[in-house]
Amino acid sequence: MKRVPLKNIKFLGEFENTAITMDNYGLLPSMARYLKRSEKEEIADKDSPSAGAFRYFYRFMVNNEVFLVAKDHPKFDFFCPSRELLEHIMHANLKKVLDFDFNED
Repeated sequence: MKRVPLKNIKFLGEFENTAITMDNYGLLPSMARYLKRSEKEEIADKDSPSAGAFRYFYRFMVNNEVFLVAKDHPKFDFFCPSRELLEHIMHANLKKVLDFDFNED
């Protein structure tokens, strides 16, 4: 992993996945139909909190590579200390990142 300066980050907006959900395990729906698991496994996956059906994302680009951050991930608040800080980083606003209060409340 390589560090990148904030000036190389370009915010591309919010993204909604309306075409293919993560329920397909990376396969197109036509292929997933043939590789279905048993009904008990499907029900267990849908009941789990991290089922992987993310629909809303923040989208930004760094050095010609696009990144997506799932807004509706069940552990979003755990890995992201603050939505405000994340937005400052994605908008490449260095002054607001440096002025951000990192003390825990």
